[in-house]
Amino acid sequence: MYITLGKIKTEIPIKTVDSFRNLSNIMPLLSELSVSIDQLQTINTGIAWNQIAFAVNKIKIAQEIVTSDFEGNPPYELKIILDEIALIRADLDSELETRIAEDRPDLLLIKNRNEYVYSELRDYILRINNFTLTALEKQQNNIEYLKLMMLISTSFVLICAILVYSLLRSRRNLYRKLETSWEIAIASSKAKSEFLSNMSHEIRTPMNSIIGLSYLALKTNLTPSQRDYLKRIQISSQHLLGIINDILDFSKIEAGKLTMEKIPFELDKVLDNVANLVAEKTTEKGLELIFDTDKNVPNYLVGDPLRLGQILINYANNAVKFTEKGEIAIHISVKEESEQNVILYFAVTDTGIGITEEQKSKLFQSFQQADGSVTRRYGGSGLGLVISKKLATMMNGEVGLESVYGKGSTFWFTATLEKSDKKERSFVPAADIRGKRLLIADDNEHARMVILDMARSMSFLVTAVESGQAAIDEIVKAARANEKYDIILLDWQMPNMDGIETAKKIRELKLEPMPKLVIITAYGREEVIREAEAQGIETVLIKPISASLLFDMAMHLLGAGAKEHAEKKESPQKSLSDETGLTGAKILLVEDNEDNQQVGTEILKAVGCSIMIANNGEEALRMVQAAPYDIVLMDVQMPVMDGLTATREIRKLPGFEKLPIVAMTANAMNEDMARCIDAGMDDYIAKPIDPDSMFLTLRKYFAGNIAQAPVPEAKANVDTKDAIETILGIDTVSGFKRVMRNRALYYNLLERFCDGQKDTTCKISEALTSKDFLLAERLAHTLKGVAANIGAGDVRDAAENVEISINKDKMDGIDRLIDTLNEQVETTIGRLLPAIQLEKQRSPLPDKKSETKQSLESIKTELFMLAEKNDGELIDFFGSVRENLLANCDHELIRDIEKAVNGFEFSRVSEMVKQLEKVK
Repeated sequence: MYITLGKIKTEIPIKTVDSFRNLSNIMPLLSELSVSIDQLQTINTGIAWNQIAFAVNKIKIAQEIVTSDFEGNPPYELKIILDEIALIRADLDSELETRIAEDRPDLLLIKNRNEYVYSELRDYILRINNFTLTALEKQQNNIEYLKLMMLISTSFVLICAILVYSLLRSRRNLYRKLETSWEIAIASSKAKSEFLSNMSHEIRTPMNSIIGLSYLALKTNLTPSQRDYLKRIQISSQHLLGIINDILDFSKIEAGKLTMEKIPFELDKVLDNVANLVAEKTTEKGLELIFDTDKNVPNYLVGDPLRLGQILINYANNAVKFTEKGEIAIHISVKEESEQNVILYFAVTDTGIGITEEQKSKLFQSFQQADGSVTRRYGGSGLGLVISKKLATMMNGEVGLESVYGKGSTFWFTATLEKSDKKERSFVPAADIRGKRLLIADDNEHARMVILDMARSMSFLVTAVESGQAAIDEIVKAARANEKYDIILLDWQMPNMDGIETAKKIRELKLEPMPKLVIITAYGREEVIREAEAQGIETVLIKPISASLLFDMAMHLLGAGAKEHAEKKESPQKSLSDETGLTGAKILLVEDNEDNQQVGTEILKAVGCSIMIANNGEEALRMVQAAPYDIVLMDVQMPVMDGLTATREIRKLPGFEKLPIVAMTANAMNEDMARCIDAGMDDYIAKPIDPDSMFLTLRKYFAGNIAQAPVPEAKANVDTKDAIETILGIDTVSGFKRVMRNRALYYNLLERFCDGQKDTTCKISEALTSKDFLLAERLAHTLKGVAANIGAGDVRDAAENVEISINKDKMDGIDRLIDTLNEQVETTIGRLLPAIQLEKQRSPLPDKKSETKQSLESIKTELFMLAEKNDGELIDFFGSVRENLLANCDHELIRDIEKAVNGFEFSRVSEMVKQLEKVK
């Protein structure tokens, strides 16, 4: 009995509640430290540094208390955590001596280390809780045994009863304190997840603008260098947006639920993205970036391109960080191959400082790089290699490194990927182009040999030299032998004579015919492009050069580009409805906003869909039971019954379990999408609606789309113009594209915006005054969506601010936000009205013409029948007879009917059509 009771103290890791409390107190201090570091960018820097100093001192005191609780000898796991905290404090003490906050990535690294230690301490405390609970359970079983023994041993009944009572009381107190600690830990974890989610949302908003504006800018007339820059901005921002979206799944990563995508992709595009993100850094340090891909490596694969690129970018960035001169080479080859799969070997080699044998054992572990001096010089936590190892393992691969200290390193990994059914592109030119002569001048031997091998594999005759002077000598020699070169590739950065100077010397030779000159340069060298253009050199290749880029360049300069792609042209007779694969689809559009109803109807009818309208979820519930539909397009936020509730009710109906329901939502957060899926929806489309994305999504759920071709850029089969006039403050380009370049529809939406949204801010204020917060939020949400549709970005942003404030119950500054919104709406309407009036003047009303009464009666009958059936065909039919009606009926009445038709107010149309009988 004595021995059993004695174990109660020894088996519990934390001996006293005070020790546990002291250990738990470090967590909020670490969290406070992270917040203080963040505030360096948002508040007075001096105040932020003082807060950091105060937090560091508190952490130091708390750490000393915990150490003394364990008499200077804490458990091993806790000691590792305390040592890491001490390192963070030491780094911050050094930072506090200088107190420089601007452009300090090392402060961000310290913050990341601090958050990692926070999670490690949290996990350690949770493990202590679990261990203590287990020990207490075991002790409880022993107590029951002791109680039995005490019943048998009556002489010790009283003593044992006192002991049991005392022990049970202690256990209850300990359970209560453990429960409190558990709640605190869970709350801290939840707060961290919410913080990450909010931060990701805030970053996503400007990123969407960057992607959207770069996309729109690419549609304009640009110089070659501007187009190249914008393409790189767009690709890089899309990659960054993908990483930001992954932050929202941080909790899944911690829980071990990270999953890999399995989608078709092109390896060339992954490598191009890596080049975009790494090449600028190599250029800044004067390094050569080389891609060396074996000829037998397939380009079309199936796997997770984002994760594959993430490993390559991490390896390449590390290589650049630890290399002062020389080159960074990325080599890809096939390790193993089967009929369905291929194991690719990726290696990133640098000419940097190298790694010792002792340092190798520390890599691919959290917070481990080389020794302390290297860490202080180059920065970094080592977490990137750990993530790379995990990602490679999930792709059924391995990681490793080879290095010679002082001579460079090679970090490699393998990945198992599926082969795609898509046919590989052939880089063999037409027969009349084969055997053309190319000369390559590059002082870097590795880069020179890579280009030489690629060109030779394309059946060209290639010579490579190491300098500009050697290139001139070779050209003169070839000219004397009557073996002139067709294309000459000149590296810009060469010793003694750069590429531009070499090109000048070549032109002075006055060769007949003059060979095509191409300058090869590193990322972002705009001055090189200008100098090349000044010398009449139109072609500038940006390193690293891929096989496809080299081939396309050669075909372009040799005049063979049209031949290669001739067989890819599609039949001009093919209609948009055939291409989208949506012809004949019967779609129920559930949407309360009139503008969105019109946009959705016009876009879908243009590709051959039959559309019916429901104004809310309750109407949709009735209509799906009254007639069959192929797809239901369901708005989420609606009056009477929202889209989520309507979907749940539809799913309860017998036989509607598999009816495709696709959400339309302006909320792009993962949790918003998850709510749609949880409610029973099959997919979702983000607002404002992009026609191409909508067609791709709908095509997945329409049975008539089997074996259709990829969806091209949407084009309306209505009267359009190639451009739309600029309106100050309105992104008319994106708004025009969103309605498939239907000019009449776009100006109709602008007019409807002016008529329908001018009083919205007053309605929001009235709803807030009457405490109807749901109505106020919905009004702001609707205004946001309508403004986004027409391209009124300022109104959209202001409406979104109001919507978020109402949703999060932040009413302190709501009046100011509503005033700002009202000002933006009034300004926008003031700019729209003159443009709308000008458009009306361009389309004058027709003169009165004679028309038979029977013809008018026929029109009235058709209009009435379509309106009574709520049939979306009413819009097209009215458009076809509008001129006829204007020529024979009262113009004001026809205008009113037109507004009702475009507003999907079919009951009003029915009543007004009857009045046509009274008009002569």
